[in-house]
Amino acid sequence: MLDRQIVSRVLQSDVYRNAQTIFCFVSMPHEIDTAPIFFDAWRSGKRTAAPRCRGNGQMDFFLIRSMQDWGRRYPYAGYGGRFYGWLHSDDPQPYG
Repeated sequence: MLDRQIVSRVLQSDVYRNAQTIFCFVSMPHEIDTAPIFFDAWRSGKRTAAPRCRGNGQMDFFLIRSMQDWGRRYPYAGYGGRFYGWLHSDDPQPYG
């Protein structure tokens, strides 16, 4: 419930709506689910970037163009077979 409230506030904010590029963390299971923010941004044509830890206290960011782009960067993240196949499809249709 809290996830939906936070995501709703983000998506309705003028800052988000007017942004051409957003920077958002990719959530882990114990964190607020940020996937809806990424999905909305991609549907809206926004560029999306996420932080990446490089080690030795260094962090940068990388652009994510789609869920397929993200999944292909991390092919051994424990995806199920069907989802893995979808990630690597040449013409992925909406998943689900």
